[in-house]
Amino acid sequence: MKVSKKILDEAKKKREEILKKAKERAEEIKGRGKEELKRLERTEKERIKKLAEAERERILSAERLQIKKDILAKKREIIDRVYKRVVEELKKLPKKEYRSFYKSLIMKNFITGTEKIMIALDDKKRLKGIGVELNREKGLKFPAEEYTEKIEGGLILVGERVDVNLSTDAILRELREKTEAEVVKILFHDIS
Repeated sequence: MKVSKKILDEAKKKREEILKKAKERAEEIKGRGKEELKRLERTEKERIKKLAEAERERILSAERLQIKKDILAKKREIIDRVYKRVVEELKKLPKKEYRSFYKSLIMKNFITGTEKIMIALDDKKRLKGIGVELNREKGLKFPAEEYTEKIEGGLILVGERVDVNLSTDAILRELREKTEAEVVKILFHDIS
């Protein structure tokens, strides 16, 4: 029995050593696992922080862009109102000044002096007889005027090959092309 007790004691001791080493190994693995978990947590937190910062910047950038678009739209609206007001003021001119304005436009833009003058129905009363008047004053040969609904105001000189659009819309477009940059400077010189 002594031998078997000795063997059992040794086996028990060996088992305890193996268990102790296994526990130590398990603790070591557990400790490394905790360290790895902490490292992964830090890495993940940094990644999430970077993603959040990138998303924040994307949102801020989109908001800045939208604000700029909104400001530009408001500026465009103000500029449109300025030019609309110009047309309103042109239409408010007394008949004599209005006719004089259109007579000077015709004189600057006619090609042969025989073009057909197509007057907007809106301006029939104000511009009726303008061709006859110019014929008498300047020795031209404009035929009797005709009237059209195709334009809202002003007139069109209809030639054999070329038409000259002197409608209020065409005048406004040309005026805007020539003056819009200056108008923008005047209106928004201290606004970015």
